[in-house]
Amino acid sequence: MSQRGRRTIGVVLAAMLLPGCGLLRPSQPASAPTVKKDPFQDDEKAFTKPPIQQAKFEPEEFPLKRFEHSQRIQVPALEPPPLPKEHRQALSAPPESQLKREPLTDALQCILENKHDEALRCLSAYDAETQELFLGLLPTLSILSKKKVTELSAAEVAVLHEQLYSLIGTLRPRTPLAIAKVCYCEWVKGYGNYKPMPEGHAFAAPAPGRPGELVQLYVELRNFVNASRHGAFETRFSSAVEICDSRGELVWSYRFEDEKQPIRSRTQLHDWFNNYSFHVPKSLPPGVYQLTIQVTDETVPESRRVARQHLEFRVAPSAARVALK
Repeated sequence: MSQRGRRTIGVVLAAMLLPGCGLLRPSQPASAPTVKKDPFQDDEKAFTKPPIQQAKFEPEEFPLKRFEHSQRIQVPALEPPPLPKEHRQALSAPPESQLKREPLTDALQCILENKHDEALRCLSAYDAETQELFLGLLPTLSILSKKKVTELSAAEVAVLHEQLYSLIGTLRPRTPLAIAKVCYCEWVKGYGNYKPMPEGHAFAAPAPGRPGELVQLYVELRNFVNASRHGAFETRFSSAVEICDSRGELVWSYRFEDEKQPIRSRTQLHDWFNNYSFHVPKSLPPGVYQLTIQVTDETVPESRRVARQHLEFRVAPSAARVALK
C-alpha cells in the first residue's frame, strides 16, 4: 500500500475514535443537536403531578380573639413563708428602752458601782423580809463578779462566809423541820456522842417487881428556829412518842413536857439533839411494833412545824434480852 493510502486509513480511524463522531451512526443533519429521550415520556399521563392547592381563609372565618383587661391571666402574688414563733415574738417585742426593769437589777448595778444608798432605795420596792434576803445576796454577787473564788483573800472569804451564814439563818425558819438522825442508844453524853444499840435489839418487857427495859432515843434536829429574845437565842420543842402494832393500831403513846423547858443559848444554834427515854410499857406483850417519834418546833406559835420519824420497836420476854429472829 502506498503511503498516501496509509494516511487515509489513519485519518478515518482517528475520526471514528473521537467523541461525538457520527461516522458509525445513521446520517443526520449536522446542524441538529442531539436530544436525550425522557424515559417517562411514554407514561406522561400516569405521572402527571397534581397542582398545589393553596388554602385561602377569609378574615371573618377565624377572627382574632381579643382579651379585655378583666380577662387577662392574673398571676397570684407569692407570700414569704411564716417566721418561727420565737422570731415573731422578737419582732413584736417592744424595744429594750421601753422594757420595765426590775428594781433588783438596778440595785445590783448600784452595788457594783458602790452606790449603796441608791441600792437601798431600789430595794425599798420589796417587803422587809425580801429586802433582808437581797441584802445578804447582792454583796456576795458583787464580790464574785469582780474576782474568782481562787483569787479572794482570806478577809474576803471571811466576809463571804459571814454573809452566807447570815443568809442561812434567814432561810432556816422557812425550811421544813428535819430529824437528821434517830437511833436507840445504850448511853448519850452529847451532840454526836452516843453509843447505839445493836441492830435488831429487843427490849425486855416488864416483870413482877421490875420495870421494863429503859429505852433511850437519840434524835438530831435541823432547820429549827433559834429566835433572839431578851439578849439570848431561844428554841422551844414539844415531843411525843407513839407505838403501833402490826395492824397500825395505836397501843401506847407518851407526851414529853420539853416545851416547858425552852433551849436557851448565848450563841445562835443551827443543830441540836434530844435524848428521849422511857421504860417498856406494861401494856406491850412481846412482839414487833412500830415506834414513831414526833417533834414540833413551837418557837413561833403561829407557824409551828412538825417532823416525824419511824423505827422498828421489838419487845422480848422479861427473861430474854436478845434479838428477836
